[in-house]
Amino acid sequence: PGEKSQARALAVVSSLFEYWHSTGYLQGNPAAGLTAGARAQAGFAPKRFVPAQLLQRCDDWIAQSVAGNPGLREWRRAAIWTVFRTSGARLAELAWNPTEKMPHLTDDATNGTVLTVLGKGNKFRLIPLPSMTTPVLEAYRHARGLTWPITALEEVPLFHGDKGGALGARGLY
Repeated sequence: PGEKSQARALAVVSSLFEYWHSTGYLQGNPAAGLTAGARAQAGFAPKRFVPAQLLQRCDDWIAQSVAGNPGLREWRRAAIWTVFRTSGARLAELAWNPTEKMPHLTDDATNGTVLTVLGKGNKFRLIPLPSMTTPVLEAYRHARGLTWPITALEEVPLFHGDKGGALGARGLY
């Protein structure tokens, strides 16, 4: 068989073993790394959808909004922007899910600040946040009357709504 036929056969075998592993039929995936997907993507260069200059202007605008004596709305806006900009989470993942009590922040000396979200396929994702997010989140939480570091049993929305409760997906957009 030709090279393309062999690659396709390997992809089918790899996919089958990955399915068996993901459904729990197998404890490990013996075909992990079998396909040459990395070679096919070697030339891929991700590009930003938003120009760096525009991102900088947004960062500057947020910084100006919390300079001086900001209110709760300004801190909320800064917290949303900072988490969205640095976490890679989708806006829909940042909306409060009352059933799962997500998204949720944890903060400790070992791991720093970690954002847990409920992602696609109802899978939990743990996203370590860069240290630059901590002062913004801490100030926002203090403006809300919440403590920092976060208590382990806390079950409050990450972002509050204007009328109390949680800020939903439409409010985040």
